[in-house]
Amino acid sequence: MPYMKFQERTLSAKQNMREDALVRERLVEVYNNVRSPEVDYDLLRAGDETIYEELSNNKIAGFKSHLYLYQLRSVSKMIEKELYPRSVLMPNILATKNGYFDFQSLNALGRPSEYATPKGGILAENMGLGKTCICLALICISKFQIARSDGAKYTTKRNLLSLFDNCIRIIKEKSLPWRKYEDVLPQNCTNKLRNDPAYVEKKTTVSNNKRRTRGSMSEEIEMLNSNARKIYLSSTTLVVIPNNLFHQWRLEIKKHVEDGYLKVLELPLYKSKMPKSAIEFLDYDMVLISMSAFSKQAQNDDSLLKSVYWKRLIIDEGHSMNNKTTRAVQLAKELHVERKWTITGTPTSGLTNLNIEQEENDYTVKEKFDTRDDLAKLGLIVTQFLKIEPWSLDCHLWTHNIINPFKAGQFNSDVQLGELLSHLIVRHSNSDVERDTKLPKLHLKPVFLQPSFFDKLSINLFIAILSTNAVASQREGTDYMFHPSNKSELRRLISNLQRATFYWTGFSLIDVENMLNVCRSALKSYKETYSKSDLKLLKTSVYIAKLALSNTRWRTASTIHEMNYFISNLPEPINENFSIASYKDKADGYPNSIAVFGYPHIIAIQTFYYKNRFISSMEKLYEKVMECSPVFWKRYYRTNSSNKSNGTGNSKKKGRKSFTERNKKMKPENEKIIDANVGLINVLPKWAETFDPMQEEPKLLNYDSIDSISVPPSMDDSSKRKADVVVSTEESPRKKPYVPVVGGGLNIPSDDPSVDLAKEFRDSTILGTASAKLSYICAKLLENHVLGIKSIVFYEFENTAYYLTEFLDILGLNYLLYSTYLKMDERSENLANFDTWDADQNGGITLIMDLKLASHGLTIVSATHVYFLNPVWNKPQEAQAIKRAHRIGQTKEVFVEILILKNTIEEEMYYKRANGDDELESSKNIELIDDSGMQEYIMRYEFLKMFDGTQDEFAPVRAFTTKLNNMRLNDSYEDEETRMRPCVGTVKADHVRDWKIPVFSEANMNALVKIQSKVDTTGESQKYQLDLQNGLDNLHNLVAEKDSKTTTNALRKLRLRKKKVRFT
Repeated sequence: MPYMKFQERTLSAKQNMREDALVRERLVEVYNNVRSPEVDYDLLRAGDETIYEELSNNKIAGFKSHLYLYQLRSVSKMIEKELYPRSVLMPNILATKNGYFDFQSLNALGRPSEYATPKGGILAENMGLGKTCICLALICISKFQIARSDGAKYTTKRNLLSLFDNCIRIIKEKSLPWRKYEDVLPQNCTNKLRNDPAYVEKKTTVSNNKRRTRGSMSEEIEMLNSNARKIYLSSTTLVVIPNNLFHQWRLEIKKHVEDGYLKVLELPLYKSKMPKSAIEFLDYDMVLISMSAFSKQAQNDDSLLKSVYWKRLIIDEGHSMNNKTTRAVQLAKELHVERKWTITGTPTSGLTNLNIEQEENDYTVKEKFDTRDDLAKLGLIVTQFLKIEPWSLDCHLWTHNIINPFKAGQFNSDVQLGELLSHLIVRHSNSDVERDTKLPKLHLKPVFLQPSFFDKLSINLFIAILSTNAVASQREGTDYMFHPSNKSELRRLISNLQRATFYWTGFSLIDVENMLNVCRSALKSYKETYSKSDLKLLKTSVYIAKLALSNTRWRTASTIHEMNYFISNLPEPINENFSIASYKDKADGYPNSIAVFGYPHIIAIQTFYYKNRFISSMEKLYEKVMECSPVFWKRYYRTNSSNKSNGTGNSKKKGRKSFTERNKKMKPENEKIIDANVGLINVLPKWAETFDPMQEEPKLLNYDSIDSISVPPSMDDSSKRKADVVVSTEESPRKKPYVPVVGGGLNIPSDDPSVDLAKEFRDSTILGTASAKLSYICAKLLENHVLGIKSIVFYEFENTAYYLTEFLDILGLNYLLYSTYLKMDERSENLANFDTWDADQNGGITLIMDLKLASHGLTIVSATHVYFLNPVWNKPQEAQAIKRAHRIGQTKEVFVEILILKNTIEEEMYYKRANGDDELESSKNIELIDDSGMQEYIMRYEFLKMFDGTQDEFAPVRAFTTKLNNMRLNDSYEDEETRMRPCVGTVKADHVRDWKIPVFSEANMNALVKIQSKVDTTGESQKYQLDLQNGLDNLHNLVAEKDSKTTTNALRKLRLRKKKVRFT
């Protein structure tokens, strides 16, 4: 069976993963059993009474925060390791009553081998436990200590020295902390120590290669140039930080350290200027340098960083030290440092432990290892960074003594590895942390949403593509999508299927027509060879294709790639001239048609309204509309066409012809810029006249009726196509509610005294969107805005972020981006603005964050509500993202929601991941399509039922709530003069809040100037934006602050990426 062959292809890989499972479990157990720090306080007391007193009293000089007990123990252990290294037995040596025993050679020893513990190690506290805070406390408590070296030189000639010079010499040679007594020392003494610091001399060798002239014997001559370099002893700590965490370190310093106590030099950018001399570094207690600026210094043989004997080097997110080929690692090896620390969640790939109350079940995440690879990475830290002998002297010794015995499961190898880790790592067990502190409660719940009409249609199209391919290829050969040679194409398709759970416009009309033709051909030529179940798949695929091709809203969205927004109560001239589709048979309260708009079209009508909001005559309104709408459409077409010609858009056609007769009046030269594919939107197939989707769907539910489903004739022949299509016009007969008329000529209306034009504008309402998730998340963010709540929304796919920012712009809600399209320093700036945002005064704000950027290090405890727009397949990545808000420093309960579309691949993903079966747990890198359970689910080809008899095509803006009071957004502007209503959220008996969203509101008006710059900023579009801005009259006086160019560019890139996404 072809299906069985497909299953067999993964059997070998699964077997290998299960064979490694025990080894991985042993490694996890060894790591989890690393002892919490045991501090020798007697040793600390004997060495430095001041440090002992500060630690005992939890009052560190210059450190204004109160440390948790586990944090205090970590600081104490770190300072103990720095000041009092010791010699310990090699991991393979066991001390007995009568001597020593070597477990590797199985010999008794009289004199055992030892190694010296490093002055430093690995700070590996779990996520959210305040590793940055611990490091700052360590820097404060050791502020005045100076690096020591036996090779320190005194520069004064060694003849008879004065008492003054002798004092200076002793202070330098013993690295006495003279800065601690700077206030009481004579000024000439401190000046001498500052201007003539102690140093060691190191010789550097430069190798030059020369080759003799052509024709002579080639010879390589090594030129040795020995230069003595002065390495100045310092009391300075060098902290290397990932670029995206630079801002966080600034905030942590401000939060925990008294103002002015630490003198800090910041080098945040790749282009940051270094001090002019190495001695300048000595004036600072702390140098913060970004990873990009640090790596740049590796290219410079004469880097000033190499001329300082640093007291301490701290590498934040120290997993970067696992790669010996990076420039940062090479530079770290070349620096002169007394004490070294790497900060990481773990010394290898990391374990993530996250306890969440979820229906009284533990929610524990453990990231699994590739054992050999992770032990090798640990070895790089030991040999290359910490330089612990004897492993640093022989790179093969680590493999021979540590990796191979552990992999082979040799007796006592687990104990040996654990003993070694206990001398390298500073971390606390979960039980010790929980005993010392209690984080606020974390609430996590999945939110299962009913798919909207267009959600179901998009997902069904994907299923139709896969099922048609399976049946037509007979599930074998290279044509079969699940054939091994098609893995990359299948991966893209499944990734796009995940995107479709939010919104999808990637199938073109031609794509669906081609699929329909394949189904028709298969049914015509091979009907007798198919099973009944395969025939049902083909017939259902035919039905879904016909449903899509006969739906004008789908045809429009798939061509112009706009989110569909459904609006009621707009005056008919607006609907006729700005909408992209409408429901002629569905009237609103006036009655006007319910119309469909894209984001640019809504912005256009809002701009039009704010300029002409005092028009009271229908005739005058029509006159203004006919003046403005052709300008809008012309530039809208040209913008889309320019995106295509510049290579920035989708390979599909993105220009668009008219949706009503108004566009037939456009000049021919304007039509030339409109792509031909747009003209197909309103050219419906002839069979659409009699196609009734609501009547045909029930036939698919039972096998007996399957033969009665009609199959349209072939569309391959262009000569037949002309006879098989009908142009959608107002006069075309329409019998079905889901195939409405779109467009038509517009008659000049006469003024009707009974028409209250102001009230129509005032009552115009956004009924919902084409995306269930978009409507839900915006309903939640509207509520959070009113309540003054800060939220984080994590997205995995760029198109979801783009559509979300569009709707937030329309609503006028506050948000900030944290995207890969922003520069690192700009992301940091947005984090700072998010942290300092006054939500009580300005309403809530949302941080829209790329999930790829949320894995490490960030602290965003000002947010209390977290949303995932889709379930995350990589469970540790999800846990790390949650820890951005739920970590040390959080004082409020944190609420997390994962949006899941019911009866889709997302629901299967969630339950598959929640069950945590062996295959998924055995590899952290397994892709969704590589999981056999997910493969089985996809190959069931389960279509979603399209009609339930009551569902509209739009998803209303509503969400569950625990706040039962009704809410109003910006109700201060509800008056006749401005003709604007507030957003109103009304709670029903089922605890669902429905939002009535006016098209024109104070919030939107205040945001509109900012929105103009986000649509596009180039060429004709830029001119168009200026025209629109000029039409806002005095809005510039109402809104003083504009969006930064940074966010503008990021949104533009998101928009272009959204338009690129398509089925391949």
